[in-house]
Amino acid sequence: MGSLLACSTYFECDQPENSKRKFGYSRDKRPDCVQVVIALIVTPEGFPLSFEVLDGNTSCGYGIASVSNISGKTGYVVKTLNISL
Repeated sequence: MGSLLACSTYFECDQPENSKRKFGYSRDKRPDCVQVVIALIVTPEGFPLSFEVLDGNTSCGYGIASVSNISGKTGYVVKTLNISL
């Protein structure tokens, strides 16, 4: 079984046009900063299989559905973990 790690990272800058950096729910308690959501699929041993960088305002449900499409290509069953960097 693989794992899906979903985290976000923020940027201390203005929101650029046409970028994945957007305002969204901040686990880092930084609603004043734009961010991206990073979804990473890893093996049980912790080796990365695939990742996707999502818009900063992506909800967990949508992000998980999006990355689940990737997990089908890896052949791993994916369980979900939410972390904050």
